[in-house]
Amino acid sequence: MHKKKTEEMEADHQEFTRLIRENQAILYDFIKCRILDKSLAQDVLQETLYIAYKKWDQLKEHPNQTGFLIETARYKIQDFNKKTRKLQREIPIEGHEHIEAKDQYGKVELDIVLENNLDKEDKKRFSRYFVRGFKIPEMAKLENTSENNMSVRINRLRGKVAKIIYDGKVFDKKQKMSVRNDKKETHIIERDKDQASKPDDEIQKGTEQK
Repeated sequence: MHKKKTEEMEADHQEFTRLIRENQAILYDFIKCRILDKSLAQDVLQETLYIAYKKWDQLKEHPNQTGFLIETARYKIQDFNKKTRKLQREIPIEGHEHIEAKDQYGKVELDIVLENNLDKEDKKRFSRYFVRGFKIPEMAKLENTSENNMSVRINRLRGKVAKIIYDGKVFDKKQKMSVRNDKKETHIIERDKDQASKPDDEIQKGTEQK
């Protein structure tokens, strides 16, 4: 009887280990897209796995085990967000180490970028480079590409991010108008510089033609 119980426990242990091994990367990707800080995402992952272990009798009979794990992770993320919002009411969010990001993106910009117009790969790059501070060589190794290609991808991503932030997501109309006016003034200055570099007779000829 004791031997049979031991064998069942060993079988359960092996099955649980297999399930976690097959789903851990999926779970972590799901969590880190919603919690940008690496260490906090790892904490949520470990809590999710702990709940899965505690509920193994229920989980091992579940028809969709991966879905069960994802829903558990979703619950833990919601719990984390509630605690974070409570903390933000008690502590000013400006300058918080988990909010400030590379290129001076703040929490608003991060939320906007993650929620809009980026595919899965770009979200992953955004989190690694702008939030978690990965270097180009590190990212190149992770994506199995050259550092030059990685630099191109990051520059392209930076352009996408800037466009998302500019195109009505963060800037209000007044700010947009200010940016447009700045561009217009820059164009006028460049035109005047070009005029100033021409000989006087060419400028006179252009004026007469008008």
